[in-house]
Amino acid sequence: MTIILQSYTRGWQARKRARHLRIRRDDSERFAQEQEARRLAEAEEVKRAEIERRMHPRTKQDFDILYQELEAWRFQETRKIKEVCLRQVELSLLMATRLRLQAHNELSVVSMRSIFCSH
Repeated sequence: MTIILQSYTRGWQARKRARHLRIRRDDSERFAQEQEARRLAEAEEVKRAEIERRMHPRTKQDFDILYQELEAWRFQETRKIKEVCLRQVELSLLMATRLRLQAHNELSVVSMRSIFCSH
């Protein structure tokens, strides 16, 4: 009889502990989900505020940020244009070199013909 009571008591304590552990796990998961949702909401709010500041600047800091972004964009575009121009110059030099070599080869062929044909 004592062994039966002990087994029931131990089973009840094990079920109680398992229920307690499940509740703690669920609470922990719920807390983590709430934290993640809060973090995402804060990030979205920061993004929305940043867009609002860019579309409707009000403070000197807003205008400074816009000016810095404009300067960065201008610098980037200028660099792209210079790269294109440099590429075009390189292609022009390559074409000039090719034409010079081609003209030299044609002169060589003509001179070789004149040497061989004159004898």
